[in-house]
Amino acid sequence: MRTTKIASPLLAMLLVLTLAACGSATPTATSMPQAVAPTTTQAPTTQPAAATQAPTAIPNQPEATATTPPRQILIDAPVAGAAVSSPLEVRGSVSVSPFESTLRWRAYDAAGQVVGEGPIMVDAEMGQPGNFDDQITFSVSAGGPGRIEIAELSAKDGSTVVSAAVDVVLVASPRQILIDAPVAGATVSSPVEVRGSVTVSPFESTLRGRVYNHSGLVVGEGPVMVSAEMGQPGSFAGMIPFTIDATGPGRVEIADISPKDGSVIASASVDVALAAPLMPSAIEIPKAGAQAVLPLHILARVGLPGEQATATLTWQDGTILEGRFQIRAGEDGKGLLIDSLDWMMEGPPPQPPSQPATLAIRSLDGQLLAEQAITMLSADDPEVRAVTVYFLLGEELQATQRLIAETEAVGAAALNELLWGPSPNNLAGFETAIPTPEEVLSYAGRGADWGPRVRLLKLTIVDGVATADFSKETQAYGGGSLRVKLIHDQIAMTLLQFSTVHEVVIAVEGQTEGVLQP
Repeated sequence: MRTTKIASPLLAMLLVLTLAACGSATPTATSMPQAVAPTTTQAPTTQPAAATQAPTAIPNQPEATATTPPRQILIDAPVAGAAVSSPLEVRGSVSVSPFESTLRWRAYDAAGQVVGEGPIMVDAEMGQPGNFDDQITFSVSAGGPGRIEIAELSAKDGSTVVSAAVDVVLVASPRQILIDAPVAGATVSSPVEVRGSVTVSPFESTLRGRVYNHSGLVVGEGPVMVSAEMGQPGSFAGMIPFTIDATGPGRVEIADISPKDGSVIASASVDVALAAPLMPSAIEIPKAGAQAVLPLHILARVGLPGEQATATLTWQDGTILEGRFQIRAGEDGKGLLIDSLDWMMEGPPPQPPSQPATLAIRSLDGQLLAEQAITMLSADDPEVRAVTVYFLLGEELQATQRLIAETEAVGAAALNELLWGPSPNNLAGFETAIPTPEEVLSYAGRGADWGPRVRLLKLTIVDGVATADFSKETQAYGGGSLRVKLIHDQIAMTLLQFSTVHEVVIAVEGQTEGVLQP
């Protein structure tokens, strides 16, 4: 029964749908279909046709994107084949201004090496067309074929987005050095101030300054910095220390040195009168005008025994290193400062480049006791090398590195570093068995002719045998077999680092027998 009741309505519904699908021609049977029929016949049939006209404009919209100009760089100047010198005007345009409106220019020589590079600005907002016009500089030692390139770089990865280049002939610019100070005929004392200008800033923006005496011998030398990037014109200023015994004619020279072979590319000089110091400096070590490295060894006859003094090393660029030291009683009973100045810090110390510097010693109340002009060489200076010296940690030898100014007598230089001993209050705790100045000055058996420290008198190397002759102050060790052994081992190990040394003989005042006895 329930199934029958459900089926009857379903059949009725199917019947109605069938009749509606047949679409019989009896619309007049009711008035409602007559009212509906007109809304779905002739009048609406024209609407789809009209509606199909509007979509025809839609396919044209992507064509607007296709008309976006491609990224192009056009170089108007220089023109292809032009002979160009530095500085060079570069002009042109871009279809789309790059990120931050900045392009990169480069100049290449015939070998494809970059001889100049830098940014060049576009006078338009990013994404807009615009123009560029600027001066670029390059540096070539000889003229020849070259190429100027303008490129847009990707802000994402630095790759080249688009570029343009023009082949040209690069003309070497004449390098000139003009000295403004000192003027010709001036009387100058050490250190002499030099000022002037260059048409082309040299490699690493560094010139070489020299002072010559009347015989043409170099009596002072140091680097002089140019305040311009390499290849551009600029000015220079610096101080050159020098050492002379008597006042007389001299010459100050500024030179641009080739980094390739050390030859002089360009130079200028001025004749002057060199003035000797009125009185000897109280600072015996380092000597005036000396080239020095850290630790800086100091021997100065200043102050009063028992007092303290500060030693301040001031580089030309403003870097300052300062230390406080005890003034001892020297061999003549007068004040003596003898020690080494170095950075004392756990982190990396400052590394100023090679340049003139001034060592000043002052009392604790600020009174200047002595002053010396020198040149400090940086650790990476080509005129600096490292040697190994052996100090002590307890009773064990420990190798440590020391820097020295380049010299042919490298063995003697290494021994001199050993004799100065470890820097005071060094963080590693290094010590030495070799008598220190304090031990030498207080040694009960010292003679009237003794100095304040152990010195190397002579080093000879013959057939692999190195003979190191030390001054009489070596005897201040006071005895003891262990100390004698440690002194011998420190000296021997320091010399045996050199391939030319296979055996070491120690002498004191020329005597090899009976020295360094327990």
